[in-house]
Amino acid sequence: SYIHLVHVKPPTKAMDETDVVYNIPLADGKSYVGETKQKLRQRLKNHKDNLQKAKRGEQVNSRLSEYQTENHVTANWDDTYVLTKESNTNIRKIKEALYMGNAPNRVVSLPSRDVGQIWNKVVKREITKQFKTQPNPNSTVNCVT
Repeated sequence: SYIHLVHVKPPTKAMDETDVVYNIPLADGKSYVGETKQKLRQRLKNHKDNLQKAKRGEQVNSRLSEYQTENHVTANWDDTYVLTKESNTNIRKIKEALYMGNAPNRVVSLPSRDVGQIWNKVVKREITKQFKTQPNPNSTVNCVT
């Protein structure tokens, strides 16, 4: 008789996830919510690069960098976490907008899509619960879909 071993895929680290809506907490208690198709690690690097350019006075198209430089606020990069994972770009952008509309802290980012207020009310409880749970960015992905 043979023993069949099951190959278990190692847990995916949140920073290596793609197709996510994510939250970057800011030192002033506000948040930046964004979405990306890239690995989250790469998207955060892009944000950091844009911030350095903005600090040098270069023109950047980044709401996060703009907010940080104008208000002298730092991002808590290590506390960034995945809110949800979604491979469909349009749905991911809608989810991003819903998270922005229901964030318990004021969000400094602007949504990619316009979502009516009725939808914000429909999903408010689930989204607010997700913002209260802030997993470690190096933990496995645990998100609402």
